[in-house]
Amino acid sequence: MFENMEKELKLRGYSDKTIKNYKFYNKKFIEYIKKSPRDTNKDDIKEYLNYLIDNKAKPRTINMAYSALKFYYSVFMNKQLFKRIKRCKIEKDIPFVLSRDEIIAMINCTKNIKHKLLIELLYSSGTRIEETVKIKVQYIDFEQKL
Repeated sequence: MFENMEKELKLRGYSDKTIKNYKFYNKKFIEYIKKSPRDTNKDDIKEYLNYLIDNKAKPRTINMAYSALKFYYSVFMNKQLFKRIKRCKIEKDIPFVLSRDEIIAMINCTKNIKHKLLIELLYSSGTRIEETVKIKVQYIDFEQKL
């Protein structure tokens, strides 16, 4: 049912994880409302999003479902169902920052040299974990310390 949506998402460069999530939430929505996508209206979408809220889904999850449904119904069904439906407000997380002493203690107690290097690189560069594990040796300029 959502094969064309999957192809369009791939063409637009969406990640495999996003494609999987979009398909998942659209399937779950259809199962929930027990209607054809052509018969879906704005009230069905609001009801489904409220159902997710009532079942303790987190705001990011609800917004992912919102995005999945909006993509499908706007692009493929050519329906403008989302003009009066707002996204969930997401609370801003306060970053947890370790002290310099805690970082040094973590580095000192790490036995594996690769893990020690990763911790030092993360701390000194400010990169994210996903970015750090993708760094290759040729990306590092040891002379200029960049």
